[in-house]
Amino acid sequence: MVLSGGLNHTANAQFVERAIEVGINHVYRNPSLIGGGVAIFDVNNDDLLDMFIVGGSQSSALYVNNGFGFDKQLVYLGVEDIDFYSFLTNGVIAGDVNNDGYDDLFIATHDDYRNFLMINQHDNTFDIMPAEISGFIEEEWSAGASFGDINKDGWLDIFVANYIRYPRIYVDPVTGNTIFLHEGYRNLIYINNKDNTFTESSLAYGLSIEGTSLACAMTDFDNDNDVDLYVANDFGAFVESNELYENNYPVLGVTDISDSAGAALALFGMGIAIGDYDNDLNLDYYVTNLGKNELLRNNGDKTFTKTTDYAHVGDSTVGDGLAVGWGTGFFDYDNDGWQDLYISNGFIPSADELDNPLLNPNALYHNNKDGTFTDVRNAMGIAENGYCRGSAYGDIDNDGDLDLIFIPVNKVAGPPLEGMRAEVEVFYNETINNNHWLKLKLQGVESNRNGYGSHVLLHDSEGNTQLREVDGGSSHGSSNSAIVHFGLGTAYIDSVEIFWINGIYQVLRDLNVNQQYLVIEDSIASAPIDTSILALNNALVDALKIHVFPNPCKNRVTINSKMSISQMSDLSFQLITLDGKILQQSEVVSFPFTIDVQQIPTQQLLLNVYSGKELLLSKEISKL
Repeated sequence: MVLSGGLNHTANAQFVERAIEVGINHVYRNPSLIGGGVAIFDVNNDDLLDMFIVGGSQSSALYVNNGFGFDKQLVYLGVEDIDFYSFLTNGVIAGDVNNDGYDDLFIATHDDYRNFLMINQHDNTFDIMPAEISGFIEEEWSAGASFGDINKDGWLDIFVANYIRYPRIYVDPVTGNTIFLHEGYRNLIYINNKDNTFTESSLAYGLSIEGTSLACAMTDFDNDNDVDLYVANDFGAFVESNELYENNYPVLGVTDISDSAGAALALFGMGIAIGDYDNDLNLDYYVTNLGKNELLRNNGDKTFTKTTDYAHVGDSTVGDGLAVGWGTGFFDYDNDGWQDLYISNGFIPSADELDNPLLNPNALYHNNKDGTFTDVRNAMGIAENGYCRGSAYGDIDNDGDLDLIFIPVNKVAGPPLEGMRAEVEVFYNETINNNHWLKLKLQGVESNRNGYGSHVLLHDSEGNTQLREVDGGSSHGSSNSAIVHFGLGTAYIDSVEIFWINGIYQVLRDLNVNQQYLVIEDSIASAPIDTSILALNNALVDALKIHVFPNPCKNRVTINSKMSISQMSDLSFQLITLDGKILQQSEVVSFPFTIDVQQIPTQQLLLNVYSGKELLLSKEISKL
């Protein structure tokens, strides 16, 4: 682990827009008013986050962080070639496709143009791979993409969300409502050949549906240590609802479980946020819409429950019209240990019954820690108006809190409408409080270099546990910083567990708060199941992934599992002395559960976990 340093703050939270002040003067233009993305990543490995912002019908740009602001670079990036060939760029994601330690870029482009791969040359420049070499020969309308290792070979693959192929619209003569019967392109998945080339394999993986997709995510929704696929589709009530595909690994292919999982939302789906907003160690998903957005709470049994209304995050209307959500993300802006939610909003011309106002302010919801949120967009200062589309987050000033970037879109050159902003918005987080934080930069060895798809658990000194997934691209046409960020409130760090996407389990201890660490995957790290497991049902024990922390303990010990109670049966525990005296016993009703040992004088204890009468785990615990 390599220490990078950091700062701490002390008072209230607010955001201040400073794009022009720090040297980011960028306008995204696209006549379709679709697209507009940003990748937040470290182009030169100097521990400062940089940005690549697509340009649409004009030049894209790399903004290199110099520690005080950003230097705009267009020369020798290959972006001149984009203009020369009249490319129309929509979105961008960053990831190390050749495992050389430097992040490369994948650019999603408009209809009739090919997507392309830009290989990092280690000097703040990129080399565009020719289509006939890289394998990106399809000329389709790609709205965005996501990196992930779907076949777990240690190399990043690319999932691409494709949009409308043939637009078809008519008005119902009875109701007067508009009917959308667009024909879409099939989404694509490119498998990494490990030599800067890719093979398109959507049919081999069973991706035969032709929807009208605007966002996608390669994400491990079911905690089984392989990446699945979630897709947000526009015109969902008319063409195709949102799609959730479970990875069949080690068998090649995916299975569509959208309906059975409750994930087949019939929306004008535009963006996806990934996070664990209720800290139950299951990833939840938020999907933006023209109208009411939807929050899907993960039940931990491969099903979801819509909790939008209860959570108060629908963000459905603005004045007399509809709100229009695009990019979105879960992030802990005030470092209190609970993920908040932001939405990039922006007007889109549409049918009369889908009227939405020109002034459509961005949204920010604060997590109330009880499954509900409070709208704080005005108080926090991000409710600016623009045709906002893509967005992403990252700690761009290295002060320990997460900043926000929004990408507006403009149809034609010229000044914006009154009250509207045309340029990219960069909101610096000026949080001032006593809350602690931790940042982890993962470096895969057996896993892909970015660690995309890996899950990280942080256990704090107050017995709380948080989950983060290393995200390879979601939101809308964008990718967030891959640095894993935890807020801790006033707690300290007990331990961190990393479930690397290639199956390696790693535990970190003795971490200081308010620091960033580089964590290199330990290829000889121990398995998450202790060697003292006495159960005969080894398959079940391996699935449970039961682990105990802290050990040694002082006041309490926590037992956790990556599985949900609903996937098990009749669980209970006993805490006993080494000579067999039972000190505590109880039914296990949920994970994680905590046992109070403060009043127990014995220093050596034995924890037994049972399924019915079958012993699953026998673990010796030391009490300080």
